[in-house]
Formats: sequence, C-alpha cells, structure tokens
Amino acid sequence: MGFDQLGLKAQFLRAVEDLGFTKPTEIQSKAIKPILAGQELIATAPTGSGKTAAFMLPIMQMLKGTNPEYPRVLVLAPTKELATQIAQMTEALNAYAGLKILPLIGGVNKVEQRKKLESGADIIVATPGRFMDLYFEGRIPLKKVAYLVLDEADRLLDMGFLRQLNAVLELLPRKAKKILFSATFPDALEEVVANFIAFPHRIEVNEQEHTAEGITQYKVALPNRLTKLSFLLELLQKPEAERVIIFTRTKQIATETFKYLERKLGNRVGLLHANKGQNTRNNTYEAFKDGSLNILVTTDVSARGIDIPSVSHVINFDVPLVKQDYVHRVGRTARAGRQGVAISFYTEAEAFVIDMLEAHIQQEMEVMEANVEVEEFLPGEQKHHVKDMDLFRQRVDPEYKGAFTMPTKKIYAAKSFKKKK
Repeated sequence: MGFDQLGLKAQFLRAVEDLGFTKPTEIQSKAIKPILAGQELIATAPTGSGKTAAFMLPIMQMLKGTNPEYPRVLVLAPTKELATQIAQMTEALNAYAGLKILPLIGGVNKVEQRKKLESGADIIVATPGRFMDLYFEGRIPLKKVAYLVLDEADRLLDMGFLRQLNAVLELLPRKAKKILFSATFPDALEEVVANFIAFPHRIEVNEQEHTAEGITQYKVALPNRLTKLSFLLELLQKPEAERVIIFTRTKQIATETFKYLERKLGNRVGLLHANKGQNTRNNTYEAFKDGSLNILVTTDVSARGIDIPSVSHVINFDVPLVKQDYVHRVGRTARAGRQGVAISFYTEAEAFVIDMLEAHIQQEMEVMEANVEVEEFLPGEQKHHVKDMDLFRQRVDPEYKGAFTMPTKKIYAAKSFKKKK
C-alpha cells in the first residue's frame, strides 16, 4: 500500500514525497483512514514507528485550511524533546498546507511564547505544564479545538501529569475528537481512557517488546563505575564509534560521566538531561544532530525524544531497570533501515536485570570481553549498589527473599560472565 491509497490529498502526498517516505509504516497504514473517517482512536505503537505522521497527516487534512484565530488541534507530549520533535515533523508535513504550528514547551522564555500566541495558531504542540500555565493566563482559547492528541500517553502518566490531563479534558469542547498513542498500555492508562473515550477504534502494532533487526546487542560485565569509565573511553576511541548516545540511570551520573569524557576527549561530548535549560538542551541536540558533537551523555529523558538516523552506537552505562526503557534506548540506533550497535554495561548485582531484559526482547545479547584493568570501588559504592538492586529485585520477584550477598572483589578478575547455553 502506498500513501496515495490512504485518502490523502495532493499537498500532503507531495510533503511525504519530499521527506523521502516511499510507503507508509504499519501504524500509518492502520491509523490514517480511521482518523479521516472521524473516529476516535487508541493506538499502541512503539517509538520510531512513524506515529507523528500517522495522526498529523489526517488531522491536518480534516482542518480544511488555516484559521489561526482559534487553535483547532492540541497535541500533548511528556517531554520537551518529544514535543519539539513532533512540532518539527508537523512543520515538514505542513510544507504545502499553509497551517500555523506553534510549540509551547517549558524552559523557553514565556514572553516570546505569549507574543506568538497573540498571532494565533491552528495547531499547538505542548508539554502539559507550559500549556496549563499559558491557558490560565487567558492566552489560549479552546472553544474551537476539534482534536486532542496524547502522544506517549504512558509516559505522561509515569511523569505525574494525570492532574493536568484531567484538567485539559474538562476544558475542551465535548465534541473534540480524542486520539491517544502509547508505546505501552498499562492498567492505569486503561482507567484514564475509560473516562474520556467512549467508543474508540483500537489499533495495536506489536513491536514494543522487540528491538530492531538491525541492532547488534552486546552485554559486558564490569564491576564498578570507574572500570565502566575506563572501558567506555576505550570504546569511544574506536573509529567505528561515529555517533554515540550514552544512557545513565540518573542526572548525577550523567553529569559526572560527561565531565570525565570532556576532560579526556574535549568538546566532542554533549550533556542532555532534565536539569538543563531548554535553550541549552535544544542547542546540544542540534549540535549532536549536525555532527558538531559526536557523543551525547543523557538519561531516559531522551530515550523517546531523539530521532537521528545516523546514531551508530547506544551504550547503556547503567543497565535500565524498566524493560520498555531498554527497547526505547537501543531504538535510538539502527533507525531508517540502518545498522547499529547497542552495548549494556552491568555489574554482578545486575546480572538478573540482564536476564530480565533478554527474556523481554526474546533474544540473548552477545558477550563482549572487557579487556580493561579493574579499578577500585568508590567509597560506599558497592554497598549502596547491592542494596538498591536487592530492593529492586524484591519488587519484581515476589518470591525473592532478599539478603543478596555481593561476591568478593576477586571475582571480577574474569573479563565477562559466562554466556548462557
């Protein structure tokens, strides 16, 4: 099936062609026609599956021209990066439609956003917090909104936006069509949906449990943070590490890792996490995108918000504790049909997490040998790490009784743990 078989008009087919899209993805094939038919929609689809075009192409066509005095589409996304990405893709799809698109995200000067709101918008793409701030200032009329889109709805709930979502739903016209996209669909999300969509058309693209075929996935056993840093530096100095994203579990570890790499590698390295101002985050993202930086250290704030086809490697400096986060992280590489490499560092205490992730993706990662000198533990590192992993394991495995005992340091003389048969 081609885009021309989905009921799209010439200006949108031309925009799609300009973007180099030759045929619709699965979610686009399944979602565009129902939205054009006026149906409310709930779609379960993974990141990187072409969701923005799936909902925005039919919505833009249904608007039938521009009328920016009153916004007619509101798209809410959980992070600034994702909202920016949606707005950029919408602008590209809008190349021949003449609609007015306005992103409203936190971390950007409100004065400039207020000025842009004065001249109106057909489509607003926003993060919930900034949208509510400007609405309560009386700057966003909602009486003409015809479509509400919640993108990455599971993350909106995870990040604590339930109150804002309920407020938005109360404010919108009752006849506004609701369209919801989510990578996963937990029970809590089902409860929210039941309150505002009566008879939705449901679509499921079952890819979120698996990683792309083009990703070669490795696991490497490393005892502590300093050893991880030494091995990370070794990996980054290899010529094949052309453009690399490094994921850490916390903002503090991201900052410390960035400072270490900056000292060793200079201005090739960027840092992106939630404590950075939006202008700084935008500049860092653009520098990584255009190649001015070829190494990006970040947290899961970027696991669903970075869409750069040329990422060669994803390195999990800290193994993710949420199964879906692993899929989203490694999905930053091998995009648009390319090949990529994902490498996950793990400690002895995290070996069970690797088992959990392998079961989730139904694939065993290849063992990578860590030919690096073992460094000392930082003060308190071993004790706190084992305790954290012990508590986490008790949460995911009710039969696990705790009292995990960390092996002595001598066990790390081995370069890697044995691969399962």
